[in-house]
Amino acid sequence: MKNISYILIFCYSILILAPYHVFSQDETIRILKIKDDRFATDVGSIHGVKKDSIYLINQKNVIIGKAKVIIVKEKMCAMKLISLQPGKQIQVGDQLILNMGFIEDNNSDFDNILNEVEEQPDSIASMNQNINFYNEGKLAADNEYSGSGAGAGGLLCGLSLGLIGWGLGYAVVSSSTPEVPPQHLTNLDSNQQLQFSMGYKERAKNVRNHSFNSGAFTGTILAALTYAIIFSTQKN
Repeated sequence: MKNISYILIFCYSILILAPYHVFSQDETIRILKIKDDRFATDVGSIHGVKKDSIYLINQKNVIIGKAKVIIVKEKMCAMKLISLQPGKQIQVGDQLILNMGFIEDNNSDFDNILNEVEEQPDSIASMNQNINFYNEGKLAADNEYSGSGAGAGGLLCGLSLGLIGWGLGYAVVSSSTPEVPPQHLTNLDSNQQLQFSMGYKERAKNVRNHSFNSGAFTGTILAALTYAIIFSTQKN
């Protein structure tokens, strides 16, 4: 029983000391209110949203268009549709970007911010010339890169060597950089390719490291419980 107590204390210590981001889940930001070619979302300046940024619109895992931020408030913003695939229509609930905060839905506030929007004669062609390819790269990684391989590797490291395996595996994983799928760079000039690659690699690396830590945490807990059972059996 004494050995089991030590193991349980060890497991509890891991729960306390494990990095917070191992447990955190990416929160999905969605369209909450639509008016003509504009819509409101529940992210604002406190979440890092900036005016004139360009965001992809993800509908049922398909990118159907792009929108531009035209008004930013502390906890919400308004966007204007700048491109949309033929036959598609934006809907409440469509995804915009991941890893943002969430505030309570307040329809009156969303109505107010949409009513403040001033129509601007920006053409889609001129807007496309000012696309932020760094953000485009991050959004592409959000939609495509899962990091499942790193999660499986983290699980094996945790199962085999516990905290030591976790630390050694993370050192190896975090030192490498994910590759950008070549199809994303085909029609971009050298500067656009550089910006897109920086955004994609940064986001993909964060996703991969998160997946590895989640797997390593699970593996370490399972290893500790296995050792506890073995020690208990041997003692009996």
